[in-house]
Amino acid sequence: MQITKEEIKRVVSNVQNYTLAKKYLKAADIESMVVLCDASGQYHVDAHINQDVYSNHITITIDENYHVTAYECSCPFCTQESGCAHVGEVLMIISIMEPCMFPYHFQRQKFLLRYQEYQQTRNNEEEQKQQNSLLQRYEERKARRLREYEEYRRQLELEQRKRLMEKAHEWLDEQWHKDQQFPILQGHQDIHLYVQLENIGSEYGSHLRDCYISLKIGKGRKRMYIVKRIQEFLEAIAHEEYISYGKELAFTHTMEQFDVTSQELIQLLKDNMSDHLYYYSGREMRIQEEKLDAFYDKMLDIPREFRDFNLVEEKGKMCIEILPKDEDYQIVLLSPKRNMILGKEHVYKIKEKTLIRKTMNHYSVSLLKQLLEEDFWIGKNDIRRFQGHIIKQCKGYLTVKNKECLPVYMEEDYIQLFADMDEQGLISIRIKAHMPDGTIVNGFDDTVKEQLLHVQLVCECVQAYAQTIDYDGHVAYLSQQQDTTLVFLQEGLPYLSRYCDIFVSDALKSINEPMAMHVSVGIGMSNDLLQIDIASVDVTADELYDILRAYRKRRKYYRLMDGRLLSLEGKELEETNALLDDLAIDLKDIKKGSVQMPAYRSFHMEDVLQQDHDVDITAKQSYVDYLSQYHKKDIKLADIASRYEHVLRDYQKEGVKWMQTLHHYHFGGILADDMGLGKTLQVIALLETMKQEGQVSLIVTPSSLVLNWEDELQKFQADLRVQCIMGNAKERCMQIASFSQYDVLITSYDYLKRDITQYETIHFYYLVLDEAQFIKNQKTKNAECVKQLKAVHRLALSGTPIENTLAELWSIFDFLMPGYLFNYHYFQTHFEKNIVQNHDEQTQMKLKKMVEPFILRRTKSKVLKELPDKIEHTLMIPFEDTEKKLYLANLSQVNQALSKHLQMERPDKFAILAMLTRLRQICCEPRILYENITTASSKLLYCLDLLETLRENHQRVLLFSSFTSVLDILEEELIKRRFSYLKLTGNNTKQQRRDMVQQFQNGLTDVFLISLKAGGTGLNLTAASAVIHFDPWWNVSAQNQATDRAYRIGQNQNVQVYKLIMKDSIEEKIQTLQKMKKDLSDHFVEENEGSIYHMSYDEIVSLFDME
Repeated sequence: MQITKEEIKRVVSNVQNYTLAKKYLKAADIESMVVLCDASGQYHVDAHINQDVYSNHITITIDENYHVTAYECSCPFCTQESGCAHVGEVLMIISIMEPCMFPYHFQRQKFLLRYQEYQQTRNNEEEQKQQNSLLQRYEERKARRLREYEEYRRQLELEQRKRLMEKAHEWLDEQWHKDQQFPILQGHQDIHLYVQLENIGSEYGSHLRDCYISLKIGKGRKRMYIVKRIQEFLEAIAHEEYISYGKELAFTHTMEQFDVTSQELIQLLKDNMSDHLYYYSGREMRIQEEKLDAFYDKMLDIPREFRDFNLVEEKGKMCIEILPKDEDYQIVLLSPKRNMILGKEHVYKIKEKTLIRKTMNHYSVSLLKQLLEEDFWIGKNDIRRFQGHIIKQCKGYLTVKNKECLPVYMEEDYIQLFADMDEQGLISIRIKAHMPDGTIVNGFDDTVKEQLLHVQLVCECVQAYAQTIDYDGHVAYLSQQQDTTLVFLQEGLPYLSRYCDIFVSDALKSINEPMAMHVSVGIGMSNDLLQIDIASVDVTADELYDILRAYRKRRKYYRLMDGRLLSLEGKELEETNALLDDLAIDLKDIKKGSVQMPAYRSFHMEDVLQQDHDVDITAKQSYVDYLSQYHKKDIKLADIASRYEHVLRDYQKEGVKWMQTLHHYHFGGILADDMGLGKTLQVIALLETMKQEGQVSLIVTPSSLVLNWEDELQKFQADLRVQCIMGNAKERCMQIASFSQYDVLITSYDYLKRDITQYETIHFYYLVLDEAQFIKNQKTKNAECVKQLKAVHRLALSGTPIENTLAELWSIFDFLMPGYLFNYHYFQTHFEKNIVQNHDEQTQMKLKKMVEPFILRRTKSKVLKELPDKIEHTLMIPFEDTEKKLYLANLSQVNQALSKHLQMERPDKFAILAMLTRLRQICCEPRILYENITTASSKLLYCLDLLETLRENHQRVLLFSSFTSVLDILEEELIKRRFSYLKLTGNNTKQQRRDMVQQFQNGLTDVFLISLKAGGTGLNLTAASAVIHFDPWWNVSAQNQATDRAYRIGQNQNVQVYKLIMKDSIEEKIQTLQKMKKDLSDHFVEENEGSIYHMSYDEIVSLFDME
């Protein structure tokens, strides 16, 4: 079929969907496809595609010119703006195939038409018979293959259904039994574990055995239950699972449920099993050899009534016999060998119900293990070390029989080491051993080393560092130029002092002290930027960079270009590195000699100057002069433009003064007032109050709000020349080029991304981001573009500066005051992880202290006492029986598919989102996914009844859903029930949005159906007195924004907010997630009063204290 590539790209306009379509094409996952041509020449395509456990149904209509006129797919990613990847895959297949080539793709009408034409032109009867036979065989083959395929598919479906039913049965059985057990233990229970010593164990070798334990659990000793599987017990605690042991004991396993001693024991058991899963099986667990000593010590702390065995400790002893054979020696253990259990430092035995510890040391236990595992033989070359080292270390625990057969070796009285340096800088080392008979022997003599064990040890240590050894002269030489030489002098000699007396010449002592580093830091101001000069009188800037790199690699020494050694362990380098880290200065900038930073960093440097340092930090006069202006106690703020005197409410005037204070200090800030409190008006008043001739400001806003800003500026007749950057590329280019004719430019995030190069040469006075959460993801084009713009002052407007993570707050501050919250890697490691993962309250308070002055947040309940109440209702709706079965079946499929994805190295996030979306759609309305379902969902019926009630009470309603398909179904039902309604989705133009808002505000409709994403911001719909959230969104901030379309200034009625939630479904999970995200936002945003407006100079300075 002649469908062009350009036509497919037109239909599947989303680049990601098109790329996925090509990927799906290679997977060949078409289940069935039929193409029919009607009388008008239009092609109708009906196809099914299987992916994971989902079957997606696709229908496409193609006209006679091979243009796609309609398409539809049951997946959630098929929209009016772009077809999904499944639609793209089907079109790609059709474009490269003829109908006769595809077994399940047959164009019968077109084939018959060609056949009739062929009959008219060819009258040969034999040829006609051949063609009829060919057609008949083709039809028979097709029918046979279709029957075979249908049978195969039916068998697969039966097997799949059987497996899923078995899985569902197991799950339901588990839930049923859980519900049948009355949870006797609730809250904090002080449940304890009872440890039993098991007299079992596998022997390896013929002597060693293991230590096994089992557990009982209970509250009190009246009724104890056996822990049947210790592994599952520990995993249940890790995942906080509910387990029933019997009628009297069933509870959710958390550490808090156990008494303190049991908690410590659980931790010991976790450590014991962490890396060795084969150490436990069923009810018994083997205590690992390296954990056995810790286990015994822990048992000493456990009262006797919590274990069924006694603990006894006694000194361990063993006896060996040395049997010479030829020139070698066999070591034989004479001590009893049965039932020994080896720990790391001690040996254990179990006797009846007693665990006996035989105290020994590491050398003794290690030797014992060697003797028990197999025959132990020592060669003649090793017997000296065994005799002089091992037997000595085992003294007190070891008895040796037949010791007289061992060779007799000399032993030195003491050893001396002499270190010297000649005039050429060559270092020499000599070793001398003093014998009991008064003779002195040289160390570097092989015949001596073999006899004297400690001399051998000292010589081998020196040899490891020496460049050359003169065995005739009995001296080792070290080069001063080698880094290892300094390590030997600094660390090797102290180590050797345990074995010998050390004598170092004065000449050598002079180089044994590496030089110290002297660093100076100068602080000044240049062009309203903080300038930090970092230098050293000892080295160049390039070498200082190399030195700091070596320091960060944790090296101890650095050899300078002139050959001298520099110690990297001094305080000056430590402080210099800490200062660079605090200010997030890139190490490469050190090469420049000076680094420039935003002026607000000057407060932190003043705090640094007041501390004691080893680094020489000085303030230049430019810096002193700059700070002096901030020491003035009173800040004179400009009077707010007179036209706003009677327009602004008191809290709004406070907001303008707060932004003026930021202006004075050259700070940025977030105006985070609740939705509907007039953030737009406050900014307009600020821009007019602070207006300066020749200065132009830029406001960046979502596309839907560009005209809203223009309307607001016109409404208040602001004395500001305004230009909206809109239209095609040429028109926008001309508008931007004439920026100097205006006081304010207004553009959208979308246009800014396209026009970013046009702004490169413009330096704005004010740069204001409306709905600043649009840059919450630092990696998006929105964030990258706004951060490229240049401006003197920066402001962000957002009622939800934190929607999900602290990274969003960092991204906004990175726009306002780059570097104030450091680079993201530093922020993530020092703040985000400590707060979110470790729940570090100190770090949390530190971050709150840093951001609080720059966030002004007022809520309606605090500042608008005259605003009516907002009453929220969460309505839990139960599934009808058939719906519940459908939901649980899909949940089972999703869990199966999800487990596969999570096992992948890089899970497909889009596939996982599709699974979750499917469950959410079933909660809303199963008819979105299943064409064979004809009845309305429980939620839809409940919603319609609620709408009827609200209409009877003359209440007008905003109804939000995140699914436009839900709004389509609601629209059909509203028509049947004679509701007057409007519907707003992303397909509506800006002008249509305006018209619909005006129509609703004028009281012409009962219900306003709104897509959450399309209408969640920028609308003023105070004519509504009820808001329905048909389905919950992942982020409660988005729902709150939607609610505030009605609950804002101008509202004179109580607003009822209804949240429809399906009970026992993913929607309840979403509500829990919403609460978690709200808690994070509340801590760092809610009730922030922008305290910089009320802070003294000293308090402002303290913000930049990094301690």
